[in-house]
Amino acid sequence: MKNSLLLAAVFLSGLLSAESPLPVIPARPGAALDFDFRGVGGKTEFKDRTGNYKLISDTAPMLEEEGALRISDSARLHIPCKNNAFGEKVTIIMWFLHTAANNYQWETPLLERGLQENRYRNVVPYKRKTGQYDFTLHFAADYPGFTIGRTADSNVGTEGILAHGRPYDRTRSYYNSRFPKWPLTIHNDPAKLYRKNYWQQIVATYDHGACKIYLGGKPVASVPTKRKEKFLSCGHDLVVGAYRTDSDLNKESAEIRVKSLVILPKVLNDQEVADIYAAESPLMDVQRKRENLKLTHHYYSGDRKAADPALKRTLKISKKYMEKLPEDPYKGNRNMTGRFNSNGMLEINGKLYPPVMANMYMGDQSIPRRKVIVTDFAAAGIDVQAFNVYTAWAGDYEYDWKKLDEMLEMHVKSCPTVKLNVMVRLIAPEWFKKKYPEELEMQAANFKEDNPPLKPCLKAGGLLGSEKFRKMSEKFLEAFIEHCEKGPYANHIYSYQLFAGDAGEWYWPGLFAGTSLTGYSEPTRQGLIKFLRKKYNNDVNALRKAWRNDQLTFETVKMPSPKRRLSSEHGLFRDPATAQDIYDIRCYLNARTAECFLSATSLVRRLAPKKIVGIYGGYAMLFAKGVPIMFSGLQTLSQSIRSSSIDFIATPLDYGLRRYKMPGVNINAFEASAALYNKSIWREEDIPTHLYELDLNSRSGSLRETLEVKRRAFGYTLAGRAGFWYCWQMNLPGFHQDEIMEDSAKMKKIADASVNRSRKSVAKVALIFDEYESLMYTNAAGYGRFMNACSWSFYRDMHNSGIPFDVYFPDDLANPKMPDYKMYVFLNQWAISDKLADIIRKKLARNQAMAVWQYAPGYIYNKRFDLNNMKKLTGISFTENMKQRNFAPEQIRYSKSPLAQGLSLEDSLTLSPAFSAKQEPGTEILATANGLNILARAGRSLWSLLPLTPELIRNLARSEGIHIYSNDGNTLVVNESYLMVHTRKDGPFTVSLPAERKVTECIRNRDFGTTKTIHENLPAGTTAIYLLEKTK
Repeated sequence: MKNSLLLAAVFLSGLLSAESPLPVIPARPGAALDFDFRGVGGKTEFKDRTGNYKLISDTAPMLEEEGALRISDSARLHIPCKNNAFGEKVTIIMWFLHTAANNYQWETPLLERGLQENRYRNVVPYKRKTGQYDFTLHFAADYPGFTIGRTADSNVGTEGILAHGRPYDRTRSYYNSRFPKWPLTIHNDPAKLYRKNYWQQIVATYDHGACKIYLGGKPVASVPTKRKEKFLSCGHDLVVGAYRTDSDLNKESAEIRVKSLVILPKVLNDQEVADIYAAESPLMDVQRKRENLKLTHHYYSGDRKAADPALKRTLKISKKYMEKLPEDPYKGNRNMTGRFNSNGMLEINGKLYPPVMANMYMGDQSIPRRKVIVTDFAAAGIDVQAFNVYTAWAGDYEYDWKKLDEMLEMHVKSCPTVKLNVMVRLIAPEWFKKKYPEELEMQAANFKEDNPPLKPCLKAGGLLGSEKFRKMSEKFLEAFIEHCEKGPYANHIYSYQLFAGDAGEWYWPGLFAGTSLTGYSEPTRQGLIKFLRKKYNNDVNALRKAWRNDQLTFETVKMPSPKRRLSSEHGLFRDPATAQDIYDIRCYLNARTAECFLSATSLVRRLAPKKIVGIYGGYAMLFAKGVPIMFSGLQTLSQSIRSSSIDFIATPLDYGLRRYKMPGVNINAFEASAALYNKSIWREEDIPTHLYELDLNSRSGSLRETLEVKRRAFGYTLAGRAGFWYCWQMNLPGFHQDEIMEDSAKMKKIADASVNRSRKSVAKVALIFDEYESLMYTNAAGYGRFMNACSWSFYRDMHNSGIPFDVYFPDDLANPKMPDYKMYVFLNQWAISDKLADIIRKKLARNQAMAVWQYAPGYIYNKRFDLNNMKKLTGISFTENMKQRNFAPEQIRYSKSPLAQGLSLEDSLTLSPAFSAKQEPGTEILATANGLNILARAGRSLWSLLPLTPELIRNLARSEGIHIYSNDGNTLVVNESYLMVHTRKDGPFTVSLPAERKVTECIRNRDFGTTKTIHENLPAGTTAIYLLEKTK
């Protein structure tokens, strides 16, 4: 009876909405599938008008609004459908209403068949599950997309019409336009046809691969290319209003109403589409604007029902804490001091704390709401916390400290033991943008033209090129620090963190989305001129010679066009002899970025000399694969690590693989390099928990997943050397649940017990990544997958290799504090100087270490391409071929050498130039492909043309006597005192230790005794942290 009443209530709530029901749209003659959704409310199954198909809701009875199907967060709506159900000529017609129900939602999935890869939302729909994906009809903001079949390939194209956009800076475009071999025609500007808050009709046609999209009866875009594959072949259901992956709970749902969905087994022409729109639009009352859809939890199920977005509940742990607040231990102190000790632990007022912090979502500045979260974490024992305020910089040299003071007071009163990292926003306020529009950075969204139209960067932080903004922001910063240091709560502030540039992460605006090139403002041009005058000693003839322009003067220098900046003279590489202008541009952007953050942090160091100072940074390895590395000023991490005014660098974790069963690695790989200079890397654990309202594709699907991902974060801190902070991505209530906070309290106690234990590395393998010179000569556009596989993917996958490793910069090899390793893996040492080559030789010679080289070691030497220098560096002779080549897994032939056993290439890769190792005495060829010798060994050097793999490193480790902790493929991190395993699959696994240790699993408090071998059997996605204690 109770369930019947509930069902009736749901049914009535759907039908009796404020909007009057729209009339039924007449059935479409000849339709293979034909839904009008009036009457869907309260049902879990709903048949179409052909009687052949039904819509099924997995999580709750369907919601009806305005006589239409309401789709919202956590809805799982699907239509069983056979392969080849509609033939190879198809028309899809849908009426839908999209409003601003969720301000952060940029992607709007409408209809899909197949599985996306289990990655974050902004990759969708680039990555598709091989053989398990047919199509997606969707929107990126106001750009409709109709993607088909194959993964986007920058050297060929993307099947269908791929709409690309990023919510952060509100950019969108058709990705196909970047592929010269993929003919995309834009018939009408979609932004002018798209009508948010109005009912609108989308039509998509498919003819053996050729696609066309219509909005409001008018054609928007088309691709004429045909394909051999079948339209429907993956075997999955049609999914309405969501992206789907191999995990049912991992989807991004749309916030829309859908009135009708019709699929015809034929292709309509332009006139027929226009006629249907003309006939149906009066029924849909298309001229009346609708109110914004209201967020609803109607489809929430399982663990998601615990969500408390209004923060009305008081957690048990918090209630107990508030009943007996601790005394303020810092009362009476005038200040607070902070530093990192040599073990990477926080030392505040002389006492050690584990580097674990709560850093709340900055977008919600409500003090009552933030107080709830501050209390939750204080109750869990996490009283190292962070905050920032938006409103302090009120005008020209005008500051309003009211919100800042209120925030400080709230933290101290809610958590009397709080130790604060105060984050300072050096981002242009709206008043500055309005008053000084000439200081805004300018961007070009069209990459193909010599003189594309420019527009200001309004959404992103940016303004790194503006000297006016830099000086004014530093005056604000000075006033901010002085106010805090002289205020009553200075005795609770141990650290200041500065964020500026795009996303606050110190890179130039626009390229965060990868959809525009910036640097075209007049302030940036003036800064470039100043930089060039200094570099060329004010010698215009030297400038002209370098830039190959006899008419150029310093006064006429300007930023090159996007077309010039994205050109390539030598395949993957820019030619040092002819692209000096581009090299100088990239040098300037990096130098200017460093100038800004070094000047600002030095100011804080002077005003608060005994406090920790930090910034964001460390994106070079991740972004080496694309445009951002070339023009975002990201190649500055080495400088920040070496700066006396910077103590820590913070970077988010990998958004693409942050769920459980995934490695969840930090974007900043350089913990070991930072340790040489007693600096710390902080992992910003942007964990979208199962409670998040923002429907991210990487959101946890359950409470268990949330706990295991959080435990993995603790594991990286205990078994690695970085710190981590909880981060609320896009909303505050993401961790507001009894079970999460109770587990956090438990994990914090485990971390507390680690403060006097060594976090010294046990790695015998070092990865060397050149963030600067080698990347200065690359143009990854067109070779992104290859570049990614050479750097980021390899680093990420090495976490599953069972081999501990550290990551350094090339010049770290000269640092006497750097340990000696048995193997050095040079990921991208493609440019080299005599000085660096000598440093490398001396380091390798110290213990006759193995050197592993990738692709083009030493190829760029003295501003030219030099095969002889490659031999000098590696001991291997090479030939070169400039023809662009594709290497497929099936083309590779491996030798019978133990080093080549079990190797494979994951996916096809395209590259140019290609190199081949010469067959000569002393050189062993280990693999061939396309007539080239692509894997070779000579003496203590091993070289691979194609990206390295963990399997190859394991083979080398065995031959070099390097200990392998596990061969089971789980994520594994280990130091002297702790070992963390995060399982990627169900079942047993074994960890082998190099020496006997007393082993205790900390989370479940299991004693393994004194042993060299850990045998476990755990479900996939489980984190285990083992304490390793030396025995006498």
